[in-house]
Amino acid sequence: SDRDVDILAVKVQGGRACVNLAMVRGGRHLGDRPYFPVHVEDAAGLGDESAGSNTGTGRNVEMQVLDAFIAQHYLQVPVPPSLVVSVPVDSALLAALSEQTGVKVSAAHHPREQRRVWLEMAETNAGLQLARLLAEEGSQQARTRALAESLDLGLDNLDELRVECFDISHTSGESTQASCVVFEQHKMQNAQYRRYKIHDITPGDDYAAMRQVLLRRYSKLAEVLQEAKELGVTPPGIGRLPDLVLVDGGQGQVSMAREVFEQLGLDLALIVGVEKGEGRRIGLEELVFADGREKVHLGKDSAALMLVAQIRDEAHRF
Repeated sequence: SDRDVDILAVKVQGGRACVNLAMVRGGRHLGDRPYFPVHVEDAAGLGDESAGSNTGTGRNVEMQVLDAFIAQHYLQVPVPPSLVVSVPVDSALLAALSEQTGVKVSAAHHPREQRRVWLEMAETNAGLQLARLLAEEGSQQARTRALAESLDLGLDNLDELRVECFDISHTSGESTQASCVVFEQHKMQNAQYRRYKIHDITPGDDYAAMRQVLLRRYSKLAEVLQEAKELGVTPPGIGRLPDLVLVDGGQGQVSMAREVFEQLGLDLALIVGVEKGEGRRIGLEELVFADGREKVHLGKDSAALMLVAQIRDEAHRF
């Protein structure tokens, strides 16, 4: 028919969720788009989300995730009069949508004929997209573990591994800027990125630029941490040093970073330089340390090097 319909299928597994939305307008299927809602643990509560167990609300996790998605998605997007859904939608939510739009909104979770085919396709896509996400996250966690083991970081909780990476850029020596990107909880934390305008240096002096950005980034934090150490207490909200400070460059940049950390009284073992390999070929990079350790060549197939390269390349891009 020429009806407008949205098909929504939800899949929850491994603490993550995917809502696959397929849109039909005027009877034509316009394509699918996956969404990955966060804070799934809030719906899961103490239950086993993979089993779809009921929580205190009487609605299982997949129902709660879909309710939350619908309530947020249709604040910005017109809702069609018909929804085809993989799990029942809260009747109060449908009533609110109907009141908001002035059109009665219905939701069918046991459709027939063509709509059943649409829903099965959406459910298949939700499962495939969630499996892809979990595989990517598993790979990223493996990279985090490989880096921690390669550098013997001795972390009890890999989720807490925090890496800050610095890169210097300029245009023919002018308009020098520095970037700081952050990797934590197995992914890049875009909201914590920082960009610094470098001033009062000789144009093109990347070492001076690195010195300035590291001082600006860590001086205040080092001061607060030292005061806390002397007082024997750690006041809340002062932040923490990263577990690894990556600088894009070899021995020269590492030496400059070492001078800054010595001046601030910070641990030299945090500093690692990413030195270009022979012919500047990707995969031949070596890690250079500020505390006197020998250079490390991880090998082009190393999961740890893949993570280092990912973080460094993101610093370049930013």
